[in-house]
Amino acid sequence: MQTLKRHSALLVLLILNFLVWAGRVPFAQQSTMIGEYGNLWNSQAIMAGSASAAFDTKGFPHCTIFGATTVPSTLVIQASADGVNFYGGDILIMAFETYSTGLYIGQRWVRLTSSAATTISGTIQCKL
Repeated sequence: MQTLKRHSALLVLLILNFLVWAGRVPFAQQSTMIGEYGNLWNSQAIMAGSASAAFDTKGFPHCTIFGATTVPSTLVIQASADGVNFYGGDILIMAFETYSTGLYIGQRWVRLTSSAATTISGTIQCKL
């Protein structure tokens, strides 16, 4: 009987420790996804060198950028701390028909530029 009480107490402590650890990031935030379809481009005809709409990641660093183009294009991911001054990154997406890439983004604002005139759709979605 003494062993059963000791094991029960240990189990309660383990559960409480897990709840304290799990409480560091509320579950609701863990599963939150931001970003709507077409928030970068929404089936738009664009000129070469055109920039997409800027997207505020709101500190959600795990992002996926995906969409479709009608012409082969190199898409450059640009980042900004203030949503005004954007800088090109080293990451390029070679896009034709459909494209997708997963990224860890530390900057607050993100946008794409296209190397070709095309009709393009682009979406970014991010989570914690």
